[in-house]
Amino acid sequence: MTNSNRTFKDARSKAQWAKRHIYKLIDEYHALLGSDFTRLIIEDDFGPGQKRVKAMRIKESPPSIPLIIGDAVHNLRTAFDYIVVEITGLDWIALPVGKTRDDVSHHRHYEPIKKNMPKLATFIVDEIQPYQRGQFLLWELSELDRMDKHRLILPTSNQAHRLGVEIEDQSGKRTTKWFTIGDGFSTTQTFLGPVKIHNEGSSALSVRFGPGTPFNDQPVLETLDRFSELALQAIERFERFHFGAPYEGTGAMRTL
Repeated sequence: MTNSNRTFKDARSKAQWAKRHIYKLIDEYHALLGSDFTRLIIEDDFGPGQKRVKAMRIKESPPSIPLIIGDAVHNLRTAFDYIVVEITGLDWIALPVGKTRDDVSHHRHYEPIKKNMPKLATFIVDEIQPYQRGQFLLWELSELDRMDKHRLILPTSNQAHRLGVEIEDQSGKRTTKWFTIGDGFSTTQTFLGPVKIHNEGSSALSVRFGPGTPFNDQPVLETLDRFSELALQAIERFERFHFGAPYEGTGAMRTL
């Protein structure tokens, strides 16, 4: 077994490394926004004399984005397996995680912990709460990690936006519009007669977790940042328990 102080320092390093992935993800966003990945076009609409303005995606999001997301999730999740291995001295064990509290209590990795270190077992269930909507969201984190392992990349949905587009219609009236290009759709604006685009606006990008994930339609960056902060709090809770520092159990359930 390694030095206990080193154990928690290394676990924090994993969580901090996950934050590095988040910063890298932000760089990927900025690089995409800095490129011409969308453009506006004017084309004939279905009605006689009608024109429509449409935003088109001319560059796809790089495959590195979902890969970076998966790397960040995996670093956060494995930090807790590392802690449990070092505390118990069992190199084959992992943090028991289940959808419900009972699932955790009956997990194959929970039984040896309960047998050899009953106080640790109770602490894991009562304080770390590695089940759905537990206070550190470790079940949700584990689900994302599991999905990433089995699907190669996590399901995400990407939308590109053109903000502040200024359009002049045939009467000379100018309006400001917002266009969105998503998976299989693009918003349009229809006008009667010829139109002019005076300002193509600025680009924006939103990346959200996709269907089947515990955070469907939730923004990726904000969710990962939330995970990293909760992970650091959970690591501190483990450390305080291990060194005998007092802690107050909240038993709180976190609303997703």
